[in-house]
Amino acid sequence: MKQPDRKHWLDDPRHVTWLWRGLVAFGLFVTLLEPLIDLHPHFEVENQPFFYDWFPFFSYVFIVLFSKELRKLLWRPADYYERETEDDS
Repeated sequence: MKQPDRKHWLDDPRHVTWLWRGLVAFGLFVTLLEPLIDLHPHFEVENQPFFYDWFPFFSYVFIVLFSKELRKLLWRPADYYERETEDDS
């Protein structure tokens, strides 16, 4: 398949840098607005300061670290399903 000659806008490192800066700025903006918004928590733990900031972050970190360990347990060679068994021959 022939690759297109034009570059994607994310191929330019300056655009990626601005995208990261924009996402960080938006995250900080939302974090600073949180004390001004009545969130109507359903559980007591949701009353913790900045709960909606730290809980997703630590959940994501846990999922990444857990999946790295789970990969070690479930890993199979790339040709696992392509290998012939002794019964097939």
